[in-house]
Amino acid sequence: MKSGATAEEGLASLLGAEGGCVGVAEACERLRKPDPVTLQALNAQIRVGEIVAYQTGGGEWLVPVWQFQPEGGLLPGMRLVLQKIWEIPGAEPLSPFAFFLQAHPLTGGKRPIDALRTGQIENVLEAVAANTG
Repeated sequence: MKSGATAEEGLASLLGAEGGCVGVAEACERLRKPDPVTLQALNAQIRVGEIVAYQTGGGEWLVPVWQFQPEGGLLPGMRLVLQKIWEIPGAEPLSPFAFFLQAHPLTGGKRPIDALRTGQIENVLEAVAANTG
């Protein structure tokens, strides 16, 4: 008989979704196109919430690959959506993971990350606004 997922299993699932996470050095490579990004610049963007990342208990940042375009850089609209997520009262480090990776009715039943990939920025922003209470 299987019980519900533990918190650790839930975290592993979020961090492993859509290609998983990479460390900051590889995230710099994915973000650097067309211009190189330094570790310091990436860390600053993580600290201000412009890039989704999760800090492990050991202090290492894990950066999900689903926020990057295949050719490099963040998905269009990602920074704007993240700004709105961080304005939600009670937003936590895993809030962007949960928001982007769960289907939402205001994105046509798709996950917001999939809607963002197809340019539906306004729909994704409406979904964030619906979560503000």
